[in-house]
Amino acid sequence: MTAPPPDQRPEHAFRRPPGWALDYRDRRFCAGSGARTDRRERKALLALLHRAGAGDGPWLDVPCGAGRMSDLLPGPVVAVDFAEEMLRAIPSPRGPCIRATAFELPFCDAGFQGVLCHRLLHHVPRAADRVRILTELRRVSAGPVIVSFFHSVSLQHARRALARKLRGKRRSSRGGVTLNAFLRDLREAGLEFVAARPLLPFVSEQWLVLAKKSAVD
Repeated sequence: MTAPPPDQRPEHAFRRPPGWALDYRDRRFCAGSGARTDRRERKALLALLHRAGAGDGPWLDVPCGAGRMSDLLPGPVVAVDFAEEMLRAIPSPRGPCIRATAFELPFCDAGFQGVLCHRLLHHVPRAADRVRILTELRRVSAGPVIVSFFHSVSLQHARRALARKLRGKRRSSRGGVTLNAFLRDLREAGLEFVAARPLLPFVSEQWLVLAKKSAVD
């Protein structure tokens, strides 16, 4: 397994206390605004899976986290994450759990019915690195590729940027891009835009996007 660039490694980007994976699984999306986000994310993903006409798997979920979104994918699911603690936190795996990086996936070409990449790309600030990941997702998928990104034209993004400025912070672990910039990333990776689902248009940063392989490689 080839590691991602140092500033893209999860263990480099975050300082994680003991038990963080279980805390993330059992608390982050279970109450308050987290629970509302979870409902909206699930609704958006289900809509895109329906639009894609996704059949039975196997599907790839990368990064899978604690498997929160894997349950919505059809058929068996191969769960991939760079953090071993997250893989151990998956309560009911529906297939193999593999430690790997999205920068270089240890799978054959077109080995999956579809691929989900949720809550990763907003942690990848460089367009070249996003394209590298998207190219890998395209390579291993025989069908749809569903990815999320943070839209910079949103109230949530503006509030976050203002908060960083007021607190004197120069760097955040989360970043956003415009839809046009993200569509450029897709094209450079050989993917064609099909549909998008914002969680809350112009309010929430997060969008889920359905793409497919371009007709011409």
